[in-house]
Amino acid sequence: SAPMTLRAGETLEAGIGVMKGLTVSGICWLDENGDGIMDAAEQRIAGAHITMKGQKNGLEFETWSGENGEWNIPRIRAGFYDLTSYAPDGMMFTRYSKTGGKNRSIFTTEGKTKITKTLDTNDGKSVTDQNIGFAWSASVSGMCFLDANYNGLWDEGEQPLAGVKVTAIKQVKDEEIAVAYSGEDGRYVLTGLRGNTYKIRAVLPEDGSDFTKVVSDPAGNHFEARENRRENFMKDVVLGDGESREVNVGAI
Repeated sequence: SAPMTLRAGETLEAGIGVMKGLTVSGICWLDENGDGIMDAAEQRIAGAHITMKGQKNGLEFETWSGENGEWNIPRIRAGFYDLTSYAPDGMMFTRYSKTGGKNRSIFTTEGKTKITKTLDTNDGKSVTDQNIGFAWSASVSGMCFLDANYNGLWDEGEQPLAGVKVTAIKQVKDEEIAVAYSGEDGRYVLTGLRGNTYKIRAVLPEDGSDFTKVVSDPAGNHFEARENRRENFMKDVVLGDGESREVNVGAI
């Protein structure tokens, strides 16, 4: 409150206004059978990070799920909020289910480790059953390099190539799932992938580089050079749930 001055013998009344606070809560769990529905026997996940930010009131909240997977954010004003969940390391959001009601996961997008949705609390009621399901993520990672000796392999001492755009695309549906760019160290990682068959698209920077020779060695380049094109695909990359695969990109 603002400072108040009282003289000897005076009485001062000060009002305190309060309002009903709302609570948003849910459970984080590991969807072990991959059906998108939280089962009583499935493992709960501790330490999952959840945030809320008011779209107009500017209020910000954050919490982490406890040992039993439960999370809650109390003392919230009515309004519209951005509710955001962050997938724990090595995990992704589970798949969508048409059934399961309130036991379904509120987030199910592939290829992302952070998802936000709008939450409306303008009715003045607490919001429960904001359950979030996770699954182990498959991933594709690799090294983008300049092949100085033109042998198609990444050899010790060869320079990394930054700025290569790498995309994971579901092969049957031709659906783009995840995108990454190689960093200054040449490394890239595509995460948040479900078990499926993918084609990997590589696009070289606009610096005059071209793909090096293709080799069968898993540590080598798998993208064939195309005349006047700086992109190509590696097809039939089969990933199981939670599986990791390395795909390198070599250029000259």
